[in-house]
Amino acid sequence: MTNMHIEEASIQQGKGLFKADVVVTPFEGRLVVRKDYSKYRNTLLSPIARFIIGREARLLQRVRDIPCCPDLVRVDGKFSFTMEYIDGRNVRESVRHGARVRFHDILKAINMLHRNDIIHNDLRGANILVDRQGGVFIVDFASAIVIPRPLRFLKTRLRCLDLASALKIKKKLLNQPLTQKELKIMSGRKWLKAVQYVWKQQILRLFGRK
Repeated sequence: MTNMHIEEASIQQGKGLFKADVVVTPFEGRLVVRKDYSKYRNTLLSPIARFIIGREARLLQRVRDIPCCPDLVRVDGKFSFTMEYIDGRNVRESVRHGARVRFHDILKAINMLHRNDIIHNDLRGANILVDRQGGVFIVDFASAIVIPRPLRFLKTRLRCLDLASALKIKKKLLNQPLTQKELKIMSGRKWLKAVQYVWKQQILRLFGRK
């Protein structure tokens, strides 16, 4: 999508509780993506909407210097923010259109997040984009976990959550065989899966994120 004459194109309509309206729109001579919860303004749900949008905006601010993540362009008040538009397709669509997606590049992007104490916690084909030059980008940080300094000793174990999800992509979308070591990572530990379940299915569900 490179036509700068468009006024606005919808990526996602905010159907359902706490689902944002997401659009591609021109801004200062380039295309950007705007994520918007303004429909909750002046409602009883506005505090939760502000929390959701604020949390994700802060995460984007945190990853702004990581090459595999979209830049936060600006925060548009309390209910929306604007971020960089990645001109490409997600992994599933890229493979369908015959693009060569290297698993090594996906792992490299994930490791960049982990070096910055961030666990994405929702890696899947739709959240990994491949641009026209073959660059890999990770998007949608609504479920991400930032590891605080006192808990950094857990990072090695928590990163297995992302690695296991990435290996599913390698096996199911890229149709590449897994090594014995990778199979062991995929099997995971029960307590790690419990952490992921509680975070994504219980805590975030309270805020309408899942």
